[in-house]
Amino acid sequence: MQISARNNWPAIVDNIDKGPVSTEIQLRLDSGDAAVATITTASANSLSLVPGVRVRVLVKASSVMVLAGDGADVGISARNCLSGQVTQVEHGAVQSIVALRTTNGTEITASITKASAEKLGLVAGKPAAALVKASDVLILSE
Repeated sequence: MQISARNNWPAIVDNIDKGPVSTEIQLRLDSGDAAVATITTASANSLSLVPGVRVRVLVKASSVMVLAGDGADVGISARNCLSGQVTQVEHGAVQSIVALRTTNGTEITASITKASAEKLGLVAGKPAAALVKASDVLILSE
């Protein structure tokens, strides 16, 4: 199977908190980084998700926000904050592709406006964090 999502990480389900409508899934990426997904309970049931199950975590690059710095002292509502450093920035006419790597080695790609990338001063080697809302995390059953 091929997919257009730029962020595609193998993971294990750590914990599941099912509600009547939505389910929160705690995930441990193979790199050791943690992630949280919120999906419908119907989807969680159809995927037969239980702790210990292997899955793939998918996030579109356009769903990743970038924060200059490590994000440690910033209050945000996004459940996923993966800190690391910028490894590459590629500018287009309007959009920029920003690649980050966490200290555990998770590779993250973000698609943000060129104006934002320039305003944040994003360059290779600069500390940064990738922010992703739990509702923007997709889960693919393996």
